[in-house]
Amino acid sequence: MELQGGETFFLEERELVNGLYDQIRLGLSSSVPTGNANPPHFIKFNDDSIEEIKIPSGAQTGYNIIGDFTIPDGGVTSIIIDFDVRKSVVEAGNSGQFILKPTLRLIEDANVESIEGTVTGEFEGSLVVYAYNDGEYEEAESEPNADGVVFPNAVTSSNVDSVGNYNLAFLPSGNYDIVVASFDGEGNFQSVVAQESDVELGAGVKLDLNIEISL
Repeated sequence: MELQGGETFFLEERELVNGLYDQIRLGLSSSVPTGNANPPHFIKFNDDSIEEIKIPSGAQTGYNIIGDFTIPDGGVTSIIIDFDVRKSVVEAGNSGQFILKPTLRLIEDANVESIEGTVTGEFEGSLVVYAYNDGEYEEAESEPNADGVVFPNAVTSSNVDSVGNYNLAFLPSGNYDIVVASFDGEGNFQSVVAQESDVELGAGVKLDLNIEISL
């Protein structure tokens, strides 16, 4: 949760045979470290309470992340794993159990750009900015899916901070539809307050896009 707005954490470096790859598996421990009372995988809430996270087949097969990348002969490739918490950590119905779903994005660092800027205008609650592949946004996206996630098909999203800034990081070049939604204090969707269609993001570009709320 601390790695927002393009912030990253270095995970690992390995030597690999050159060629095309299409997935990475993260090995997950099934044992609890000595002296640790918490389960091996858990979610910690703001009130410091702990709930175990179940990872289906995680101990046997690992945590699978799909995405193409190429290791050049004699070269170095940097890979970004983008963890979207709202899609990946879901509550399983009324069971009270939390499940970690394999929804992470895998992107070559050389192929990612960003869209950032400010959102201005009058609104209540909090704002989230969503990026959709051009033409893929529909009004039905504001309805929760089977996991209770709204705007589930967005490529990525960004919370708008207290001074109106947002940062949609790790986007491949292309055209996007940008949607700004407001939420109440309980995190419930209220309304779409602004949209920008067919936003072109060029290769190697950090695009500045300021958005005005239009209610």
